[in-house]
Amino acid sequence: MSRSEAKRLLAGMDVFSEVEVDFTGIDSVGQAFVDEMLRVWPQLHPGTAIIPTKLNEAVEFRVRRGLGRQ
Repeated sequence: MSRSEAKRLLAGMDVFSEVEVDFTGIDSVGQAFVDEMLRVWPQLHPGTAIIPTKLNEAVEFRVRRGLGRQ
């Protein structure tokens, strides 16, 4: 999944205070997707929290790494 896909996924979501992103069935994500979803987009929309859920081990690793949590 790419940065542009993260932008499309989150388009219009800034009207909510929390957005739960369910990763059921997603085997992997790219570093750019995680960066856009969990770092860039939240900085531009500080009133909206992104909450990733149901991550498999590979996706969880990428998310932790993207957030600087090894």
